[in-house]
Amino acid sequence: MEKLTTESGNRPPEKVVASAIIFRGQRYTGVGHVDAVAEMEKDHPDWLESKEPIEDGFVTDTGRFVDRKEGGEIAGKASQLEILDYLTQAEARANLDSEDLSLDSSKT
Repeated sequence: MEKLTTESGNRPPEKVVASAIIFRGQRYTGVGHVDAVAEMEKDHPDWLESKEPIEDGFVTDTGRFVDRKEGGEIAGKASQLEILDYLTQAEARANLDSEDLSLDSSKT
């Protein structure tokens, strides 16, 4: 089996490791976005009343926060969308949902 590497050839491609949201400048993570919201609610139980925006996306194994589109591109390159059929993989690359993602916690 061929080992995937980045353009530099030194490291495997970046992977998505968690769903994430950013609220009031703080990042919260979870397996799914609902889990990240549950973590955020511990600090901000009044978040619904505040009507402040929540930015949702994903965190990669390099610690970067990325939006759904970039998360889909990364997950596709890292073969994390293998649980989906071909057409659904294409949709996930354009707008990733946490349910589309195959997270292997033993490798993160």
